Amino acid sequence: MTKKERSLGELMNDPDNWTEEEQETIKKLMESFSELGKSIKAYQIDKDLTNNTANVLSERFYIEYFIMSAILEAFFLKDELTFKELNQSIHNYVPKDFLWDVPVAYQDLIIKKMIRLGFIDVVDTGDKYNPHFKITIEGVKVYQEQIFQNLASSAFFSYQTLLLNKRTTKLNSSILRLTVLMLIVTVCSVIVTILSIVV
Repeated sequence: MTKKERSLGELMNDPDNWTEEEQETIKKLMESFSELGKSIKAYQIDKDLTNNTANVLSERFYIEYFIMSAILEAFFLKDELTFKELNQSIHNYVPKDFLWDVPVAYQDLIIKKMIRLGFIDVVDTGDKYNPHFKITIEGVKVYQEQIFQNLASSAFFSYQTLLLNKRTTKLNSSILRLTVLMLIVTVCSVIVTILSIVV
């Protein structure tokens, strides 16, 4: 006759009647729990992921809207483009520093976003490694209304304004330090003048 294995709940309700095998199983379970505690590290938010400063967000929106604008511009001459043609068009349209500063994966993410938003569609050609894209009616409307071009311009000027404000703040602090220094020099000069008259 085989003895039925008891569940953990049943074992916890009756700890005085554990068999040697059950005691060994519980011991292994406790050892694994103690090892688990050592292997788990506290959850920590990666600083790079939470670096949403005004500067980073302004630049990100500028880049994103500019690339979205470039994607729509790519369809100006042709209704259907290969992935290679689309990327070449983007690289010809965007500022050259984008080629160095913007990862290819981010550009691909923006293309996927445009697909998800319904501005471009993927054409089924049977070759999943070289997809073809076509602009949708919604994409044509957005292109005609110049929405992404306006958003890119607006984000660009907001970004530039932010950079100018930072420079102005730095310049103001430098001018303040210089003014305080000049005031100290003036006070020292007045003191020397008074001392030279008195002595």
